[in-house]
Amino acid sequence: MDAAARRRDLARLRAVVEKAAGKAGKPEPAKLNALALLAAAPAAAGLHFGNPYALLLLLPLAAWAAWSWLRRDGGTRFKLSAPDQVPAQKTFRERLAGLPKVLRVLALAVMIVAVARPLIGVSREEAFIPSTDTVITVDISGSMDTKTANGKSRLENAGDAVRAYVDEQRRGTQNRVGLITFDDKAYQNLRLTTDYDAIISAFKDLKTKGSTAVGV
Repeated sequence: MDAAARRRDLARLRAVVEKAAGKAGKPEPAKLNALALLAAAPAAAGLHFGNPYALLLLLPLAAWAAWSWLRRDGGTRFKLSAPDQVPAQKTFRERLAGLPKVLRVLALAVMIVAVARPLIGVSREEAFIPSTDTVITVDISGSMDTKTANGKSRLENAGDAVRAYVDEQRRGTQNRVGLITFDDKAYQNLRLTTDYDAIISAFKDLKTKGSTAVGV
């Protein structure tokens, strides 16, 4: 065999070995960008895990899968001295022989991910909502009929102040207001409630009576 034929045979052998070994060139930038987008997609979609440490179980699973893949036909892949010793291409049925193992690995991986509790767009946060409980006490004795400088009685001025305060409480979410009136006795008109219209309505119905019996 002359030198030219030997070089051709070596070139053919090298091509066959590289193909069998799955040698590939560097990935194109477009492919890298696609992989980066694929990796960033879960975070962009709000994907997180309720039990992220369970994902560590994927490491030994991946190591076992890689070891099984390399052990499958390792040691014979590069033992070629001539092109005619290259094994014939596997049939479709022979290629499917390893499918059960692949499916087992995928099933285990899915189980591990399920244990990690993937969550999309769901998060729990403790929120402290400030709220107030206020009990308004109003004197309804006869002295509350006394007119003031603005021409209104003391009870009417108190009503204006109560309405302004109750309207301010509407801005909150859990602010409760109660109403107690008194003359010589005390009366519970409304318990603590968020029904602000009921507070205002109850105040409109107030009538002066009796006295406060202060000092008695």
